[in-house]
Amino acid sequence: MNFDGWVTVDFPQGTGVVYVFYAVEGGRQFPFYVGETGSLVCRMADHFRASFTCPTDFNVGNAVKYLRDQKGYEVKVKFGRSFDQKPERLKDEDKIKQELISKKWLLLNGELGYDLKTQTQDAQLQLVKNLCDKIIRNSETISE
Repeated sequence: MNFDGWVTVDFPQGTGVVYVFYAVEGGRQFPFYVGETGSLVCRMADHFRASFTCPTDFNVGNAVKYLRDQKGYEVKVKFGRSFDQKPERLKDEDKIKQELISKKWLLLNGELGYDLKTQTQDAQLQLVKNLCDKIIRNSETISE
């Protein structure tokens, strides 16, 4: 069988990871979301589906679609092995977020929560787009 075009990965020693979504244009890249999970494949599928019933999935998934499909960025995900226990992964996630924030990066994290009973999808989508535009403008002011 020909496996051209397939990606080879090492079998994991555990399933816990911390991951960072980032956008790329030319040689420039900027982070826009940090997360953690016990199952990266399942978590990426959640973000891809962008269900309105899960605010994080909706916001991140629609940020990806906006940055990629409307703004022309490539969207990538970097991930690193973390703990299988959620409390320890959350500490790793927080460490990465704090490091990025200390360097003045803006992130989606914690910015756009909503109440399903009062918010509409269209209004929330506009908030996501507005924050993405702000993240883009902010990224232009940071040099690493």
